[in-house]
Amino acid sequence: MPTETPLHARPINSFEGWEKKFHPTAEIAYSNQPPGDNLPFMQVCEWTDELGRKQSRVHIVHGAFPIALHHETHEVFVIKVGGRYVGGEQGVADSYEIPGGRVLRGESPLLTAIRQAREEACVEAVDTNPETAWIPVYQEGGVHPLNGPVVTDQYAFLCLAAKQVGTPKDRGEYIRSVSTMPFSKLLEMDADGQFPEPMVGYKLWRVQNWLRKNRPDLLT
Repeated sequence: MPTETPLHARPINSFEGWEKKFHPTAEIAYSNQPPGDNLPFMQVCEWTDELGRKQSRVHIVHGAFPIALHHETHEVFVIKVGGRYVGGEQGVADSYEIPGGRVLRGESPLLTAIRQAREEACVEAVDTNPETAWIPVYQEGGVHPLNGPVVTDQYAFLCLAAKQVGTPKDRGEYIRSVSTMPFSKLLEMDADGQFPEPMVGYKLWRVQNWLRKNRPDLLT
């Protein structure tokens, strides 16, 4: 009997028309379509309800993030990024980030995570079967009270044994270097607000909970 394809492995074909789910008269009021395929894409829609009140929703388009552990040290692969636009300013101080980016049209979140690991960190799983190498540990969708009602579809995948196979090929985000860090250090950085991407913390804590339950020996 055929089994249903998991959501994280299904291609995402389009996010067009999402605003009509809230109200038939809703229109896109803002869009920050980025210059690169791997950058976050946000839209804001607005409409006037039956009582004459202005309503709005924010949509952060589907994103996927690979959290890969070094196959020997079990530390997490991170990238050092700098010299890009953040908050309208260019040339901000370098920062450490987890690889990741938006799901391209027709691409599944799982394939996005694998692609981002390769492009941004040149990291691949030791296990060549993606379905067993990458564990879906975070899937967030729906409406959330995050700085106002936000619609977001975000995914994170954990690889228990990964290796670096070269130097990063994606220079669109000014990647300076690739290194590894203990998981505990990343959690400290998140508590100090050192990650520019605000949802990194959610993903890290979800991964930590999975490791505590299933592979506490890999926590660093």
